[in-house]
Amino acid sequence: MIKKILIAVGVILLITFFLAGIFTAGFYTHKKLIEIKTANVPSFDLLKEAVSEIKQSYVKDVSDKKLIQGAIKGAVESLDDPYTKYLTEEEAKMLGEEMHGEFDGVGLYIGLKENKVTVITPIEGAPADKAGLKAGDVIIKVDGKSTEGMSLEEAVSLIKGEKGTKVVLTIVRIDVDKPIDFEVVRDKIVIPNVVTKLLDEDIGYIRAHVFNQRIDSDMDSALKEMKDLNVKGIILDLRNNPGGILEGAVDVVSKFVDAGVVVTVRDKNGEIETHNTKGGADSDIPLVILVNGGSASASEIVAGAIQDYDRGVLVGEQTFGKASVQSVIELSDDSRLVVTTAHYFTPNGRDIQEKGIKPDVVVKIEEKEETEEDLQLEKAKSILRGMFKKEEAA
Repeated sequence: MIKKILIAVGVILLITFFLAGIFTAGFYTHKKLIEIKTANVPSFDLLKEAVSEIKQSYVKDVSDKKLIQGAIKGAVESLDDPYTKYLTEEEAKMLGEEMHGEFDGVGLYIGLKENKVTVITPIEGAPADKAGLKAGDVIIKVDGKSTEGMSLEEAVSLIKGEKGTKVVLTIVRIDVDKPIDFEVVRDKIVIPNVVTKLLDEDIGYIRAHVFNQRIDSDMDSALKEMKDLNVKGIILDLRNNPGGILEGAVDVVSKFVDAGVVVTVRDKNGEIETHNTKGGADSDIPLVILVNGGSASASEIVAGAIQDYDRGVLVGEQTFGKASVQSVIELSDDSRLVVTTAHYFTPNGRDIQEKGIKPDVVVKIEEKEETEEDLQLEKAKSILRGMFKKEEAA
């Protein structure tokens, strides 16, 4: 069974358990036991020869398991793709826990951007968020060790740790002259998947933090709540939403677009897999979606589809630009390969990899602006008010 995950950024590594954590723009998960006959493959003969020589000649005893895992990790690293990973059985278990929305860590999504360990977004209310880390921060040191040239796995291994322990993250932030140290105490992280509230008595606000396995039912509950409150319009907040499962993105778009393509997935052979809406959408209620640089992967699929169908208005800042799909492949020892298998495209065929999606209405938030007013949210409310007036006039 393959599970497609829209891993937000890279593997967007959720700094949690083995991260600090893994994440992503669409996961597929499937069981695939692969038998490779090495007898007639010279390259594998060479590998067997090297392993044999290491076991015979190395100064210490080393297990076959360790050598085999090292060989797999080396093969994966040779691809120079930060989204393709090998997970041991323990790491794979933690990935499963993350996709269910609960784990230990500091509550931070990270990825490689321009080969730098970069914060995609902190989880609201988690230790990293409370400590003051922000989307776009570049982590240059972990407990004093430089992250230059470091893989995500290495960064994760340094940041991870048990609940109650501390880690010092040194970051570089745009418009701040000197690096900043943040001491963060690790804790159990529970992702608040969907949050709702009523604004100004007639505007419904829904914030989706991540596209995990609960997103479909949670969105149904949120929309029912909004309907019971007789809201005139909805603001869907996808800011700092790093992604999740591909199916979750399809489910969310299906709440607002009744019929049509949500996303197409194209592999290296040019084969196209199309994901369509599921029907039953409330296609009439006015909609505004908030996005920013922390909106990645699955959240970009939702934003792209809504924009292509002109179903709502996108407000905020340019999204992250993560448009590759990873497949999680279960191996015979319960370890996993997370492999980039395809790229996704919006309904109009847009490839947003490393480009992101430009909002219909750009509202930038400057780091140095000392105000509690959410300018992007206020703009979204203003746009909805304009929509209401047009409906009344009609």
